Amino acid sequence: MVNLFLGDIKKMSDFVAAIAFKNNSFLLVNHKKRGWEFPGGKIRENEGPKDAVKREFLEETGYKLEKVKLVEEKNSGFFYKGKVGDQLGANEEFGIEFFEELPRKLSFERSGYEEILEAAKRY
Repeated sequence: MVNLFLGDIKKMSDFVAAIAFKNNSFLLVNHKKRGWEFPGGKIRENEGPKDAVKREFLEETGYKLEKVKLVEEKNSGFFYKGKVGDQLGANEEFGIEFFEELPRKLSFERSGYEEILEAAKRY
């Protein structure tokens, strides 16, 4: 079990996040005020977590999320691993980038990102 702490994200309820890989890199979105983070957001009423992570990923990145598997459920959040699929449109409002290592400016505590990223790689 991953001991995950992502700072203020603990205040959210019922959220999803996607750790999405393409070749040897993973995708992050740049939240202008907070920094880099995994794509994700709140689960809508009458929506399951898996559907929510696919929707949020598409909205925030413009890409389809494929081969989706639950990695961890923690702090009212569902963390999914997936593969970056076809680009279906433009992203909603965020800058996106592929990384092989975590960047310096992250939205939440680095240790949380490191733990969930490693768990997703092992899964």
